[in-house]
Amino acid sequence: MEKLEEVYQKVSAIMAPHDVYLVGGCCRDALLGKEPHDWDGCTAASPEDIEVAVRAAGRRPYLAGARFGTVGFKVQLDSGEWIMAELTTFRKEVYEPNNRKPSVEFIDDLREDLSRRDVTIGAIAYKEGVFIDPFGGHLDLIAKKVKPVGDGNTRIKEDGLRMLRAARLAAQLGFEVDANFIGVIRKHAYRISTVSRERWCQELDKLLVASHAEYGIAVLLDTGIMKYILPEVYAMMDHPGIAADTLESLRSTVDKADARWAALLMDVGKPYVAQTKRDKTTYPHYEQVSAEIAAGIAWRLKWSRERRENVVAAVKRGW
Repeated sequence: MEKLEEVYQKVSAIMAPHDVYLVGGCCRDALLGKEPHDWDGCTAASPEDIEVAVRAAGRRPYLAGARFGTVGFKVQLDSGEWIMAELTTFRKEVYEPNNRKPSVEFIDDLREDLSRRDVTIGAIAYKEGVFIDPFGGHLDLIAKKVKPVGDGNTRIKEDGLRMLRAARLAAQLGFEVDANFIGVIRKHAYRISTVSRERWCQELDKLLVASHAEYGIAVLLDTGIMKYILPEVYAMMDHPGIAADTLESLRSTVDKADARWAALLMDVGKPYVAQTKRDKTTYPHYEQVSAEIAAGIAWRLKWSRERRENVVAAVKRGW
């Protein structure tokens, strides 16, 4: 909690006299007693005002996200550590049907800004030793629940990627996705097809290297999202023995994305070659079939050549 306050004081000093709040993941992690890594804040100040304040403090502003209201800058802590902070002007987002890229309107109200966020545990702000939590995120942290801000149907209709984010958060935090939210995601699972494969991969990479990857996998299976993004894995997980071996491989594999992908796909060919004789099942040459399936997934998900070669080779070896 001390680091949260120190970062707040440093950012606040740069932005004076504008009020600023830290928000999102850093607040969540601080409340969980973890070391925050992502330092995001929000303010009523315009992007232009943020840029002026940052330059006046002798810092370089990073303006790649300025048109969406976000300006980044580095802050040096008392320990000598430099951290990257990002400040975003309070905003609301207006989504057109079937378009997950919203138009942005800058506003001056913190609560309305928090109301646009995905989940309650990410809709917590901090200022001067006080947490601002209008949607009950702290209670959901205590209950270890991932719940949407407001109506889950609305959140998902705005952006289908939020379904994958919920699974990824479950994997990272070891939390349970709220049962009502699971039901909503089942209803809208098909909407994941409107999201780019690149965004799928960004979330799946984070999910697979998380401490509780099996939680995230369970959400993808339970909600039916897996049918749309990795139907081959969905089919494999319908075989209890193969599923158990796959989850154990995930748990025991080094937490690097390529390695975890290989662990996930290692046995994906087994259902297609299974032979049962005298109550014993064997899987002749399943490694070759798994490698072919992995290569197809690599093409579909638009992996880099390096990742494709690394994962397919590991699968083919049978690791």
